[in-house]
Amino acid sequence: MEYKNFQMETPKGCKVGFAENLFHWEAIMIGPQDSPYADGVFLLNIHFSDVHPLQSPIVNFKTKVYHPNIGRDGRICLAVSWRPSISIFQLLLVIYARFSTPEPDDPLDIEIAHIYKTQRILFEEKARSWTKKYATASQKNAIN
Repeated sequence: MEYKNFQMETPKGCKVGFAENLFHWEAIMIGPQDSPYADGVFLLNIHFSDVHPLQSPIVNFKTKVYHPNIGRDGRICLAVSWRPSISIFQLLLVIYARFSTPEPDDPLDIEIAHIYKTQRILFEEKARSWTKKYATASQKNAIN
């Protein structure tokens, strides 16, 4: 049901498809223009438990991202407490917003958070560099 609803109303710059089954989705996000991730193509995995929506899905980036709230292993740090009423649409909106508004006081990567807070120009240069290196347009075919 949620997948059907998601197909009718998708966040800007986002596409979702089944990976293996109803419990494993893949998503593509295009980096927002107002960020160092502009035009990057980012792949995500979304895994649902068999008790979803009572338990939050596990979402992680497959694409390497230079970001204080994303771990080197792709884990995502979100300041959202999961509730069954939160839709995947809403969850992806929160993740997408983190591209433009990182939360360095709640980091998964302390080093990147420190650079973000103390050397913003260096942070943006590195984020743009990683985006160009890892978030390439060729990844769009991954869920087609």
